Parts: sequence; structure tokens; C-alpha cells
Amino acid sequence: LGTSDPAKKVADFIAHKVHMTYWFPPEEREQIQKGRPDAQSWKYLSGSSALFMRTDKPPFNDKRVRQALSMAIDRKALSQAVSQGEGEPDQVMSQAGVYWGFRKPKDLGAAAKYWNYDPKAAKELLNAAGVTLPMKFEVQHWNATVIGQSYVDAIDLIEAQWRNAGIAEVKDTELTFGQAAGTISIGNYDAMQYFPHVTPYQPDMGIVLRNEFYWPPEGIKGPPTLNVGYANDAQLSDLVVKQVGQFKKEERIQTLRQIEDILAEQQYRLG
Repeated sequence: LGTSDPAKKVADFIAHKVHMTYWFPPEEREQIQKGRPDAQSWKYLSGSSALFMRTDKPPFNDKRVRQALSMAIDRKALSQAVSQGEGEPDQVMSQAGVYWGFRKPKDLGAAAKYWNYDPKAAKELLNAAGVTLPMKFEVQHWNATVIGQSYVDAIDLIEAQWRNAGIAEVKDTELTFGQAAGTISIGNYDAMQYFPHVTPYQPDMGIVLRNEFYWPPEGIKGPPTLNVGYANDAQLSDLVVKQVGQFKKEERIQTLRQIEDILAEQQYRLG
């Protein structure tokens, strides 16, 4: 049901053809509540989608480039355009992982500035990194048939913000679910991809986190790889392995805090 036509998904649920349905963005949720007011609903925190980059390749192997791209995203305008103003900036270790007390971007110390919309500072970082503007690269992502049009609208707007700021001219490539399964889902892409980010609040968060940021001693030979951002960071790799073996919650939280700090500074993934 999750990948069905959005209009049909709403209509089927309102008509009682479906008893339990997939998640809805705000505008579809409101249609449901009006058309089937007796239906029970559950609102919950959900991590945002994120931009994954080939951090093993120029220019994304320079953290200043990743930081700059994050600072060139107007997240307030993004939420107003695609989710009726609902939601707030998020980080890799999403605040949706409430059990672990993951922080909001504003609470990430010196790295908090990378979530502030500041195109001027972004360009200064890019100039320091020796990048020629506008950058040119491809972004691949699911099309609207997978989880709806608002998902596509979000990445379209981010690309437009970069373009309007003179930072990047992006080649946008839409993929079906099947096409993505053999490409971006397994790290088979050249520059950047936009994909749902649900790691920090999954029941098996620990092993998923380990898989997504572990760099083996022999290096990644993929694709295929679960480390789809190709993050080669020895300290981060050691920490994501360490936390899997920690069974006292407070001890594990301390390790996860260190992971948060590294991810915030390095911007291996833009949320």
C-alpha cells in the first residue's frame, strides 16, 4: 500500500476498503480526517529524508563543501512549502530517536551553525575549498510513485535554492522504486542522492548505524555497500562498532553523543 497512487490510497481508506494504511503528509492527513473522522490516527516523530554524498570523491570529500551545502538550504522555507510549516530541522541522529535523547541541531554546539541558512557563509566556505561555482553534479531520488509528490517537491526545492544562490546547477534524476533498489539503495551512484533517513529510531538502530558508517580495514569494494555515503572516518567507524556492544544505556548514550558530534561537524549526511 505504501507505493500505491496517493489519491487512490486516500480514497480507499476513506471508503473503508483498507483498515490500516501507510503514513500521510499533512495535506493528505487532513483529507482523511475530514472524510473519515471516526478513524483512529497516530501522530509520531519521524526523521526527515537526507542528502547522501559520495564523500570519497571530490568535491564532497572536503567537509567544507558538505558544510556549505547544508548552510545553503533554507529549511524553514522547505517545511512551509512541502509540509504546511510542520516539522523542524533535524540531524543524522534524528531527534525522533527519543529513547536515546538525540539532540536537535541547535543543541550541537559549534556545529549548530551548519543548519543556519547562510548562503554568504556557504560561498565563503566553498571559495576556501577552491571550488568553482556553480558546482555541477547529479542528484538521484525516488519519483512520486513511491511515497508521493511532496517527497519530490522537497528535493526540487533544495536544488532550486542552491541554483538561486549560485552554488550548484543540479541534474535531477527521478527513479522508480525498482531502479533505486539496484542503484542508490546500494551505493551505486556517482555524486549525490536524496533518500529517506530512518536509522536513529528503528528497533535495530545499533546495527543499522554500525553498517551505515563502518569502514572495513580493506576499504569498501562496493557497490554494493551499506555505507552508501562512503564515509571513511576511523574514529567514527570505531565508535559505531563500539556502541553495538554496549548494553548499559547510559554508557551507550555517551558513545552515541560522540557519534553525534562527529556527524554534526563532518556533515557526512545533510538532513
